Amino acid sequence: MIFPMHVFKSPGEYIEHKNVKSWGLKSVYDEAELDQALANGWFLTKAEALNPNKIPADNAPPTRQELEEKQTRLKSSSMAEHLIRGCCK
Repeated sequence: MIFPMHVFKSPGEYIEHKNVKSWGLKSVYDEAELDQALANGWFLTKAEALNPNKIPADNAPPTRQELEEKQTRLKSSSMAEHLIRGCCK
């Protein structure tokens, strides 16, 4: 990660007018400060801070189905064909 960076928390001093929600931010300057902020309820993104229950943390590896879908999409794209031909000579 690149430091310094911002972390977000809701409620806070800034107002999201469209959703009438508020959020705050603060800067962290190293990994230790980031870990402490996350442990104290701060989030990496404003969206997570405003909707902490709506955005699940998905750290799981992709499923077989997800990999097969990606493979199908890549096979159908001309860029993928170009990459395949270039890499497999």
